[in-house]
Amino acid sequence: MHERPVAGGTRAITLLILAASLTGLATAWGVHIMPDEYDGLQQVEITIEVVNATGPLDNVTLLIDDATANLTAGEAGTYTTTVNSGMRTLEVQAGNHRIAWSEVFIAEQDANMEPTAGVNLFRFTLLEGEGTATEQEQPVQELWRGMFAWCPFLMLVFSLIGLGGAWAAWQRSSFLAAQLGALFSALALGFLLVGPLLGLIALILLQRQKHAFSFKTGKHPPP
Repeated sequence: MHERPVAGGTRAITLLILAASLTGLATAWGVHIMPDEYDGLQQVEITIEVVNATGPLDNVTLLIDDATANLTAGEAGTYTTTVNSGMRTLEVQAGNHRIAWSEVFIAEQDANMEPTAGVNLFRFTLLEGEGTATEQEQPVQELWRGMFAWCPFLMLVFSLIGLGGAWAAWQRSSFLAAQLGALFSALALGFLLVGPLLGLIALILLQRQKHAFSFKTGKHPPP
């Protein structure tokens, strides 16, 4: 009579860890395909600021994915144009200067959004003379690229550890494995807040069900 709540408690923990892990897997896939999903969804207005060692540059050419863009000149060295959302390569050219380029991710945004560095405002410094093209790092973009490169992989690994912990909780075979599973299922950041919340609840409930696990023999109380 007394052992059934124990089994029921570990099963609830199993479901929490499992749900957190699955949301992590779904989020990992969503981040992985985000550049493709955003591609061409919206026409975004971007601002380009171009300078050299002495000041703003006029008469520049902007290529977006190797296609010449129509630029609208504003203040000295400042230009605006529209571009499709998604991953884009921006290349700036000017006479007697080396080419400068950046690979950027253009996210969907409000039509009235103010120019924001690395989001819809990109700055280029052109070097005078001949030479190879120079890559220009843009604010925020390194974070985007890091997220696309590493987040899906880490979320996948953390979610798989979570699934292992869910199995350990279901079998009541290892309290440590269940703890690690709950922790990593939370770190997988499934649906940003949902997964961490479920994983945290599982961690708290695990402390109350600690006696349901065996630490030495691998055996556990019967259901």
